[in-house]
Amino acid sequence: MKKAQIVIVDEDPDFCRQLDGCLRYRLGFPVTVHDFTESSVLSEYTERRETAVLLITETAAAGAELKGFPGVIILTEGRETAAAIPEQVTGDLSEKQVIRRVQKYRPMDALIREVRALCLDFGVIPGEAGAPDSKKALRIGFFSPLGRCLQSTAALTLARLYAEQRKTLYLTFDPFPGIDWDGYAGEETGDLAELFYYFDCDPGKFALHAEKCTLRCGPLYVVPSAALYESISEPEPEKWRAFLEMLITQTDYEVIVSDLSICIRGLFDLFREFDRIVTIVRTDPASAEELRRYDRMLKRTGHEDIKDRTTELELPVFRRLPADPSLCHRGELADHMRRFMTRIGGEEEHADT
Repeated sequence: MKKAQIVIVDEDPDFCRQLDGCLRYRLGFPVTVHDFTESSVLSEYTERRETAVLLITETAAAGAELKGFPGVIILTEGRETAAAIPEQVTGDLSEKQVIRRVQKYRPMDALIREVRALCLDFGVIPGEAGAPDSKKALRIGFFSPLGRCLQSTAALTLARLYAEQRKTLYLTFDPFPGIDWDGYAGEETGDLAELFYYFDCDPGKFALHAEKCTLRCGPLYVVPSAALYESISEPEPEKWRAFLEMLITQTDYEVIVSDLSICIRGLFDLFREFDRIVTIVRTDPASAEELRRYDRMLKRTGHEDIKDRTTELELPVFRRLPADPSLCHRGELADHMRRFMTRIGGEEEHADT
């Protein structure tokens, strides 16, 4: 398989090595990376059209010939960048050339997303890129009929704890999450609706789109909730089942924790796609009645088998919960969820679906 080709030009050799290593191991598809510390070598570089992306600092770009490179990312170090870029970069260019300006010292994940996006734009990603092995991911879904029971917080905390040991994805189907993931990321990122769109329209590159739509919360990968309620409630149940199956077969996540919502069409059928359903319970009379109604509904709709894969979770009253999601692996709730992990396991054989 021919690898995508990427060129880095930066006078700082340490930064070149750091970026080179991140691109090789975190892009999610095979690449060949060439590093240069002088822009003069580009005048003799003969593989411009075969290069997917050129990453070059604005200082180096000021004296470089960039025509012929389909995708160019200029790494800027300040706000005023236009004056430093020669006319050949900002003027009349080939229609197939895309030039983007990105802050050099932003988080490395953000740079990787920019490179991946350009590779997607130019279609240079191999279809079999990053194909995982046949090992199934552990799938845990959180759902409780009780309101304001810390379901989302507990699900996120459990996912964060799993992420300390295994590559873990947290999916939130809650249309009104209590966390501003856009603000947390500090930049525009994808969400569940966008990932579902790519599943439906561009399944051949689903794994790469999945990387594009995730953000990082420490070691945990997060796909934020869809911005519009309708994008979660409208898809048919079969679509959601196929979506989850593609997440398992086309990515390398070892654990997938989903914060489920009643707004999902065919939710009870979707439960069967999970190895374990976690239901938060309470013992007060009102909550007990809600849980009884939930059990009766499962039975009346022919989903009583869901109880076989359900683990109930009763939470005590916590004095303090972390306000920052990146700290959810600390504190009283985290300690409680660590003990809960021993109940549901992580190395157990997965239930047949």
